[in-house]
Amino acid sequence: MILSGAPIPADEALGIGLVNRVVAPGRLMDAAMEMAADITAHSPLAVAASLAAVTRGLTLSIAEGLAVEAAAFASVLHTADLREGIAAFRERRPPQFCGR
Repeated sequence: MILSGAPIPADEALGIGLVNRVVAPGRLMDAAMEMAADITAHSPLAVAASLAAVTRGLTLSIAEGLAVEAAAFASVLHTADLREGIAAFRERRPPQFCGR
């Protein structure tokens, strides 16, 4: 697809994992805001660490990528957000992450 530039239908893009959701044009902004709300409901530290690991891992071997992932996990292991996430899970309530 990259080399040919051929367009593909939305359902095919969804089927091959090129996109994660297909919505009607009139729902695009609402769907984007819903996705943003889903992401921002998580710890900002965990989101940033995950994004950094994925971005760095794109050009690495599997072993190097796993090491980057382990380092990202270690970077959030002793944070207030991790403790809050565990407490919220135990107490069956939504977490209130602070970014620390």
